[in-house]
Amino acid sequence: MYRPSLPEVLLLTPQYPPVDTPLSAFSLAIARSLAERAHVTVVTTGQGRPEVGGIRVLGAYNPVYDHTNVLSWALSMGREVERQVATLYHEMGIIGPILVINWEFSQAAISLSQAFGHRVFFVPYSFEVQRVGLRSHLSIAIDAMEKYAVSQSSAIVIFDPFLEALCLTMGAKQESLIMADPSSTLTDPAWGENALSAVLGHA
Repeated sequence: MYRPSLPEVLLLTPQYPPVDTPLSAFSLAIARSLAERAHVTVVTTGQGRPEVGGIRVLGAYNPVYDHTNVLSWALSMGREVERQVATLYHEMGIIGPILVINWEFSQAAISLSQAFGHRVFFVPYSFEVQRVGLRSHLSIAIDAMEKYAVSQSSAIVIFDPFLEALCLTMGAKQESLIMADPSSTLTDPAWGENALSAVLGHA
């Protein structure tokens, strides 16, 4: 049931249930935490879903069929995410602050922020240097996109002190980092009051 009295929050993520991955579970946990105090619209890959518990899911399909690597997939998929959000904005007139999980849709989030004037909160699940150690040109390119997201976002919301250290090495300012809850786990993050207030304060 849509609750028009609550603020709007937009969540962009490359994976969301029914996809069964740790990143998907991470995205769902964040959406549920936000939905306790806001109306959340999730834009993700695949088919849209009916609203449940204050969370509406808009699906997006990549308009490009063949891809040489995950980077080309993410860049073309990002354009479709932008189109979905632009349509949403046309229909509703407001989208609220933008949270983007991981790097895949970070370029889209920053473009949407510049177009609509909403703040972007970057929520990294992990960084490329953790995943593969920057051994290839592709990994270096993804690392550059992550650094761009860190530098261009209004704030970075993190759940792990190690991610905080990585953000600082990427040039993030300490005051731009928001620790959601140091005791939370990646598969079931518990948003602290500081994170919720920071995001919803700009809804």
